[in-house]
Amino acid sequence: MAQQKGTICSNSPMVNDASFVYQVKGIATFKKLVPENAVGIFKLNGQNSPYFKGLNLLDSTSGMDKTFEWKGNKNGATTDYFHYALIVRNSGWTVPYGDNKSK
Repeated sequence: MAQQKGTICSNSPMVNDASFVYQVKGIATFKKLVPENAVGIFKLNGQNSPYFKGLNLLDSTSGMDKTFEWKGNKNGATTDYFHYALIVRNSGWTVPYGDNKSK
């Protein structure tokens, strides 16, 4: 969808967890646990969490441009950077805070 005239953003039928647009590596696990039209919060640094090892959720892929690779410590863990993950399923689109008119 082309940008709407006079705005700085436009609604798009594409979702940001589809590999064509942008997909966070590891997002599928959370999508299985959170039903559609719901919000889920996950404590990543809880006891026996698998996020103490590896960099899951920090890398992403995209079919539109290059893959984003985590530039931090490759020997680190997701929990070195994040303690919680928030998943919002099937929400409507939002506009930037404030005026949505082109400047």
